Amino acid sequence: MDLEQFDLTVRYDPQNGFTLPDAAAMKYADEMVKCGKIDITVGSEFLLTCFRYSLKVNNIDPSRFVYVLYDKETHEPSTVLIDKDYNYSRWFGW
Repeated sequence: MDLEQFDLTVRYDPQNGFTLPDAAAMKYADEMVKCGKIDITVGSEFLLTCFRYSLKVNNIDPSRFVYVLYDKETHEPSTVLIDKDYNYSRWFGW
């Protein structure tokens, strides 16, 4: 899958990704989904969820966004799309 086709790529890496306090995470995610093309690595599941929530609150088409999650043991990437109801949809990998 070519990740270049997506406007926002959120990568979840609990070992190397960055984290923010809860209130700052919501604000940060909200600002980022409104920006142009972004590829970001986050280190907390809460921040990962903030991006998905911001898509829904701002009524942004989720088909333009992709998440890349890493297997905790093998550290292999798995691509996750967001469906029309803003839930995790198709999984590729693992």
